[in-house]
Amino acid sequence: MNKKRLLVFSVDALVTEDLDYLKKCKNFSCYLENISGCESIETIYPSITYPVHVSIQTGCYPEKTGVFCNNVFSTKNTSLTWTWDSRLIQCENIFTAAKRAGYTTSAAFWPVTAYNPDIDYHLPEYWLAYPEDTFEGTFAAMGANEEVIRIMQKHSVHLPPTFRLTGKKNFTSEPEFDRFMIHVACDMIRQRAPEVMFLHGSLIDSYRHKNGIFNDKVTEGLELIDQWFGMLIDALKDAGVYEDTNIVVLSDHGQQDLVRIVKPNAYLAERGFIQLDESSEVSDYTVFGISNGMSMTFWMKDPADQQAHDAVHRTLCDMAEDGIWGFNQVFTRAEAAEKFHLDGDFAFIIESDGYTSFADDCTRPLVSNADLKDYRMGRATHGYIPTNGPQPVFLAKGPDIKPGVMLPRHNVIDEAPTFAKLLGFEMPQAQGQAMDELLK
Repeated sequence: MNKKRLLVFSVDALVTEDLDYLKKCKNFSCYLENISGCESIETIYPSITYPVHVSIQTGCYPEKTGVFCNNVFSTKNTSLTWTWDSRLIQCENIFTAAKRAGYTTSAAFWPVTAYNPDIDYHLPEYWLAYPEDTFEGTFAAMGANEEVIRIMQKHSVHLPPTFRLTGKKNFTSEPEFDRFMIHVACDMIRQRAPEVMFLHGSLIDSYRHKNGIFNDKVTEGLELIDQWFGMLIDALKDAGVYEDTNIVVLSDHGQQDLVRIVKPNAYLAERGFIQLDESSEVSDYTVFGISNGMSMTFWMKDPADQQAHDAVHRTLCDMAEDGIWGFNQVFTRAEAAEKFHLDGDFAFIIESDGYTSFADDCTRPLVSNADLKDYRMGRATHGYIPTNGPQPVFLAKGPDIKPGVMLPRHNVIDEAPTFAKLLGFEMPQAQGQAMDELLK
């Protein structure tokens, strides 16, 4: 097999409207010249980061991947229940397929890759969520080898001062989180030049959550993305592999500005579907919802209880009909599977009216203002039906990609089969199709 090289840079929440500005930037101006790709990409439903990145790495919808929410179900604090673990994925991923084909593989902050044994040089996306976590030990357990740990230690100076000075566990503040990732990734390139490398940056997503979709802060973020992209190019050149590397820049979803936050769980609690203890923590429940931002997924405690299922369904439909609870569409699991290829152990999903986001909280007030501490409840968010709002991007350039070919709209599940075909192997489990027109 004639082995190829591939670097994929996911810029979370980058949208097609951003490209006009990036064309003026130092590094992207060269990359975007005679670029190939898609006019836009249709993502999955719900349009949230972790399930989308699983679809990107597998070529499958959530109905097949088994990952349809950023979080594993829990009625507790969702900041501790993210789907970091790659073993939750129920179909083959691009790293396993590439490794089987004889490629060296690498990932830096790519979601849902922890514990993946087929990633050779690996900085898993994780942020030390639990008190017992340690910087070196936890990342090593999740897949970072000794060489990567040394690189991480070297570049820990780029993490927030609160982490460096106090050992504060959660170090996801931006731009520090992405700056650390980029420096680690560049050193992995210089030292090992992995043939297949996937990176994920959260900066633009974070800035949009906190400031809204289009504003000076997001523009500032695009400038940083351009700088970091230039660092990656320099690292490829230093490693002597730039001319041989196919470079893909893509994104997972857009965002929409929001106006208010609604708490469906609080309404359901007042109608007896959720029970709270004296500390307002959930002590028992018939149904419980977890917010995706502009949608919300609901689980039944007893999925076999048809009477309870019907009662919850009637209540959610009544809320939608009222027109005051921030949603007017309710999908059962069967309806979600039919409309969106979305399936799992949930019972219902509700869709925002376009300017409302949802909170998990079970206590009054039922409606609140933005909460910048939670990405789902800032000034903008996502999680909505894929055709809504600004759309994600897919751009490609390199020795094995035809220049200047811009395809019409494609689906995010077509990306993994395209990567596989470029690299010379197949992913037979994938539901998407390779974008052959892009490849030489």
